[in-house]
Amino acid sequence: MKRKPANLYWLSMPSPEEDCFVIARNSRSAAVFEEQETGFESGDVRAELDTAPPVA
Repeated sequence: MKRKPANLYWLSMPSPEEDCFVIARNSRSAAVFEEQETGFESGDVRAELDTAPPVA
């Protein structure tokens, strides 16, 4: 069974100082992981796929 590749997501939280990157297979799993780990309410974390090219 082939696994879906992981991507880099930018997470936006209710507290901007806690915004961060996370690696996950999709935006929902990225957001849910952070909500569960930090104690935010369901739906409080927004995950956005980071599509910026890497800087050399």
